[in-house]
Amino acid sequence: MIVQTGKPECFAHIAGADYLGLKLDEEICGYCAIQIHEKTASIHLVFKKWTPSVFRESLKDWKIIRNTLKIRGINKIVASQDNLEDKKWERFIKHFGFNDVQIVKMAVQEI
Repeated sequence: MIVQTGKPECFAHIAGADYLGLKLDEEICGYCAIQIHEKTASIHLVFKKWTPSVFRESLKDWKIIRNTLKIRGINKIVASQDNLEDKKWERFIKHFGFNDVQIVKMAVQEI
């Protein structure tokens, strides 16, 4: 079940997002932050607990989130991972419909 939450500590670095809790059996199992830029949404996920039940519920919740974004006029959703060698993440994200995984170059500057 998806519930509206305040900004969780795990997303301290994210500004201007909508924050959702992923709830199962009255317990928040994970968080989702959604940032919208024009017609593109960036999704940030953090799971506190991971079980087969949490996975199944997350797939149901994802359909609701996706349909809600589509109704709001969003036509692209971006999910990212900073570890390019993580094949496990690539398999995981495909369950949510992200079939075209691409490597993207970016520049990072520490300040």
